[in-house]
Amino acid sequence: MGAALIGLLIVCGVATTGALLIAQGRVAHSYDVLHETSLVREDVQALRLRVGIFIVRGDRASRDDVAASIRSARARLASLRALVGSNQPQKPLLDQLAGAFEERVRSSTRLMSTADFSAAIESRARAMTEPAYQVVNARLMDSIDRMERAEELLLAERRSRQSGILLVLGIALGGLVFWAVAILARLRRAAHDLIGELSAAYRDTALSKAELEAFIDASPLGLFHLDERGLPTYFNAEAIRMGELVTEGGSVADWLASVHPEDSDALNSAWHRLLRTNESLEEMFRLVRKDGSPVWVESHLAPVLVENRTTGFVGVCRDLSERKALEENLFAAKEAAQVTLESIGDAVIATDAEGVITFLNPRAAVLLETEAQRGVGMPVDELLQLVDEDGEASPTSLLRAIAENRTIDVIKPRRLVLSDGTRLDIEDVAAPIRNRQGTVIGGVLVLRDVSIAQAIAERMRHLAEYDVLTDLPNRLLFEDRARQALHAAIRHRARVGLLYIDLDGFKQVNDTHGHGAGDELLRQVAACLESTVRLTDTVCRIGGDEFVVLMPEVSDGEGAMNLAEKIVAAAQGRFSWHGEPLDVTFSVGAALYPDHATDVVALMRQADHALYRAKQSGRNRALMAPEAANSVSV
Repeated sequence: MGAALIGLLIVCGVATTGALLIAQGRVAHSYDVLHETSLVREDVQALRLRVGIFIVRGDRASRDDVAASIRSARARLASLRALVGSNQPQKPLLDQLAGAFEERVRSSTRLMSTADFSAAIESRARAMTEPAYQVVNARLMDSIDRMERAEELLLAERRSRQSGILLVLGIALGGLVFWAVAILARLRRAAHDLIGELSAAYRDTALSKAELEAFIDASPLGLFHLDERGLPTYFNAEAIRMGELVTEGGSVADWLASVHPEDSDALNSAWHRLLRTNESLEEMFRLVRKDGSPVWVESHLAPVLVENRTTGFVGVCRDLSERKALEENLFAAKEAAQVTLESIGDAVIATDAEGVITFLNPRAAVLLETEAQRGVGMPVDELLQLVDEDGEASPTSLLRAIAENRTIDVIKPRRLVLSDGTRLDIEDVAAPIRNRQGTVIGGVLVLRDVSIAQAIAERMRHLAEYDVLTDLPNRLLFEDRARQALHAAIRHRARVGLLYIDLDGFKQVNDTHGHGAGDELLRQVAACLESTVRLTDTVCRIGGDEFVVLMPEVSDGEGAMNLAEKIVAAAQGRFSWHGEPLDVTFSVGAALYPDHATDVVALMRQADHALYRAKQSGRNRALMAPEAANSVSV
C-alpha cells in the first residue's frame, strides 16, 4: 500500500511536475512574446525618431539609420511570429501588427521620398504632422497595444493554471515538498530574470523617449500639442521661449491674449475654421511683447485624426521677427536704389540672361525716346542702335559681359542713333548680375551721353592747336606738322620748303587805327595766305604779325621762291579798314630742307635770317636763304 501510495505519489508527482513544466513553459513563452513585442515597440519608436531626423537632415547616414530600424523591426516580427506559431488569438493579432508595420514602412518611405530638402525645415517637418501619417502611426501603436494586452491575458490565464497545478501538487505530493520548493525557486528565479529584462526594456524605451524630446527641444521651430478641446499638453523649448517673450506662462490662452489687436480676429476665425473643417491652419500674426514691441510669428496647426475623430492638434511655430526686420531693411535699400536710379544722370538698363530688357530708369527712357513700359520685354540690341566712328553697326557690350561673366568698360565713345537720325556720342559700361550661387541671371548696362563733353574736348583741342584770332594752326601744331613733313621727306628723299612771313607796316596800322584794325588786318592776311598757297601747304600764325607757310614735297628752291613771290604780290592793295586802304606789304624769307637745314629749328632759323635780309633790303620782297656749306643733295 505504502509502495503503491508512494508509486502513486511518484506518478502524480511526475504527472503534476510534467503539467507544471508545461505550464511554466507556456508562462515563459508568454514572457518571451511580451519581451519581443516590447522590442518591436522600441524599434517602431526608433523608426519614427530616425524618420524625423532624416526629414530634418536629409543625409545618407539618416537614411541608413531608417533602413536599419526597419530591418531590426522586421527581424523582431519574424522572431515574434516564430514564438506565436499558429496559436490563437495571437496569430491574427500578429498578422494585424505585421500589416500595420508594413503600412507604417510604406508611409515613411513615401514621406522620405517626397521630402523637399530645398524647402525650409518647418515645411518638411510639417509633413510628419499630416493626418494620414499620424493615423498610420496610431494604428500601428494600437496593434502593438492589443498584442500586448492579449498576451498579458493569456499570461494571466497560464499563471492561474500554473497556480492550480502547484496547489494540486502541494496537496497530492506533500512528500515531494522539497521538489516543489526547488521548482518554485526555479520559477522565481526565472520570473526575476524576466522582470529584469522587461525593466531594462522599459528603461531603454524611456531613454529613447528622452532622446526624442531632446531632439524636439533642439529644433529651431516651436513645436506644441493641444488636446481635442484645444488645451495645451506639450510645448518644446523654443515654443516656451517664444511664449515667455510675451507672457509669464507661455500657454495657448496667454498667447491668444497677447495677439496684436489687428490680427486677433483673423486668428480666431482661422481657429474656428480648423475646428469646423479639420483643415490645417496656417497663419502669420503678431504677438505683443511685454515691453510693447511686436513679435512676428508664423504658425501651422493640424488636427490629429484617429478613426475620423479629432484626438488633438499638433503645431509648428516660427519667430519671424528677424526675417521681417530684414525685409524692412531690404525694402528700404530697394527704395533707396530706386530713387538713386531715377535721380542719376546716366541711363541704366537691366536685362535678363538672354538680353531682354527688364528695367529702364527715367534717364534711359528719355535718352532712348521711349516709355519705360514699352522698352521692357524688348531685346536690348533691338532698342539700342549703336554705330562706331565709321558708321558701322556696333552691338552693345551687355551680351558680351553676360557671356564672359565680367564687367566690360567701353572707353572709346560710340554713337547712339535716335529715331530721328540724331547721333549722340556715348560711353557704355556693362556688367553681369549674379545670384547668390554666382550664376549669371542678367546684366546691367550704363550709358553716358558724352556729346557735350566730346564737343568741349574737341573745342579745347582746337583752341590748343589753332590761333584764336585767325583760326590758323598755331606754333604748336606747326612744329608737329613740320616734323611729320621732314620725316616724310626723309623716307621719300624729297624737299620741304618753309616761308617765314612778316607784315610791313603792321605797327602803323595799330598806332593809327587801333588794335581792332590790327586784328581785322591779321584775319585778312590769313585769308589772303590761305587763298594763295597750294592745297598741300600749311599756313600758320606763330605770333604777332609773323606767319609761316610749310611746303611739303617742294621740287626745288625755284618752286619755293615762286610761291614766296606770289604771296608778296597777293598783298598789293589787298587790305583795308572800313573802306580805307591799308598800306601793308609782305616780307618773306625762304629756306629748304635739306639744302639749308636738317631739322625744324634750324630750318626756321635759316628762314628767319632770309626774312631779316628781305627787311633790310627794302621790304615788300622775298629772299632765299643762302645754301649751307653742309647741304645735302636730293
